[in-house]
Amino acid sequence: MSRKRPADSIAGAASGQQDDTVSLEQLLAQLGNGLLEVVSAPAGLDRRVRTAVIWDAANPVRIDRDDIVFAVGVSGNSPGLVQLIDTAAKAGASAVLLKGLEQHAWARAVADRADVAVLVAPPDLAWEYLHAQVRAAVATGHAFRTDHEGTVSIGDLFALADAAAADLGGEVEIDDASMHVRAFSTRGGEIDELRRASILRRFPPQSFMQWLRGSGSMGRIRESSRPVRLDPPGQRPRLVAAIRAGIEVLGYVWLVQGAQPFGPDAEAALMEVARIAAAQIVRTRAAENIDRRLRAECLRGVLEGTGSASLLAARLEVSGGERFRVLAFRPRDGWSDDRAERLSVHDLVALRAEMRDRRGAAVAAGDHVYALICDTPSREAGAPLAQEIVTLTGNQLGVRLVAGMSGLIDSLDALPAARTQADRIVRLLVSTDEPDIASPDDLRPRAVLAEIRELAHERPQLLQGSIDVLRELDEKRNSNYIATLLAYFDAACDLTEAAKLLYVHRNTLRYRLRRIQQLSGLNLDDPVERLVAELQLRLALGD
Repeated sequence: MSRKRPADSIAGAASGQQDDTVSLEQLLAQLGNGLLEVVSAPAGLDRRVRTAVIWDAANPVRIDRDDIVFAVGVSGNSPGLVQLIDTAAKAGASAVLLKGLEQHAWARAVADRADVAVLVAPPDLAWEYLHAQVRAAVATGHAFRTDHEGTVSIGDLFALADAAAADLGGEVEIDDASMHVRAFSTRGGEIDELRRASILRRFPPQSFMQWLRGSGSMGRIRESSRPVRLDPPGQRPRLVAAIRAGIEVLGYVWLVQGAQPFGPDAEAALMEVARIAAAQIVRTRAAENIDRRLRAECLRGVLEGTGSASLLAARLEVSGGERFRVLAFRPRDGWSDDRAERLSVHDLVALRAEMRDRRGAAVAAGDHVYALICDTPSREAGAPLAQEIVTLTGNQLGVRLVAGMSGLIDSLDALPAARTQADRIVRLLVSTDEPDIASPDDLRPRAVLAEIRELAHERPQLLQGSIDVLRELDEKRNSNYIATLLAYFDAACDLTEAAKLLYVHRNTLRYRLRRIQQLSGLNLDDPVERLVAELQLRLALGD
């Protein structure tokens, strides 16, 4: 690498500014590298930006003052864009962000009339990636200087990748610890299909991730203190170095072999790139995580019944009238011993919840990762979000999650009860192979039975009675009274069907049932006794 290191342009300094917003000009500078194009800014670039919200045409969300609105599912020449820009302007939003806009003049006229800025991102950038970058830029923007000589820029990872690629003669990519692409060189060199797919999807193809794990390469990368050479089947050779802060792996920097083989200094140069990237990622993550960490700790306290719901409402900027839902996630087969797995799942859940709604939050507690989202009966955002998270963790992390949803609650004070309900659904899901996602309505009979079972654990006298007598007789005499009674209940008290289930004659079953009543005192002709006996039996057997 050249003597003038890319780090020379990344010298940041703390600022005393306490405002939690940045200007559009600061945001663009933070993102760097011309990531966003300004189509129109009728109120100038001094407008403040507080957070990014996802506008989904199918599930519109609330827009607040100083928001930057991501126009997901809105094409650049549709009437829906006019409506969105007008809605954003009335709410006091700072800007609307589009992808792949072609009719700049038309969009500029609409924006100028509504007095709201319009920004455009490249069409191949994923919304998830843009959202993470904008949130990080806003989070760090008020924590560092923004003069031209000392800007700490998210875009500097792109500048670092470009500088490293120019010096090393191959394309460079910088990923986070979950293998999501954070930055990549843009000098226009030749790229293979693996690099193309990773950039477009912001994550390596599933086949490559399987190869990394199956070949043991991922373990070698994480354990090695020096760059590791990889030769993926059908792709160009690569050098990859882990980006570290102490023993923690923050991410990875990849160098794809160019026209010439790797030079003798390539490994040392790549280690220097990793060192510079580590400093930048630590700065960015520290500032970005302050708000997320506070939200998570407030959420944890309320979920556990020890925290203040009003403090959480203030942290989430809840205005009143919202309804909430708790989503609980855990691997179907339990967590592995790899701590990074749980951290990666938590980060993914938090990102998707925050993308869904700026009031979303996530926290890991016990064996679950919880997400809190705003929801309504008409929009039913919980199931699509849960499905999205389960699918992403399976494809990207190789972790098969189950997701239990609570019912809607009207107040954050009800979060402990909602957590209990979501936990109960998760326990029911892991006891079967399918499905992976469910709400209380989906599993109502089993959920009710599970809740009654929890009550019976607290009050064991509820299970006392004739079923206890029959279980003792079965143990002492090696009889099958419990199996006989269960088959009778399973057949809806139909003697013929129950006899078929037991492979006995109908008269044999009639005799057994008569003996059961004589020995236990159970009256099967009484509907109330029958109901209680069946309930006690199913609770005792764990059905």
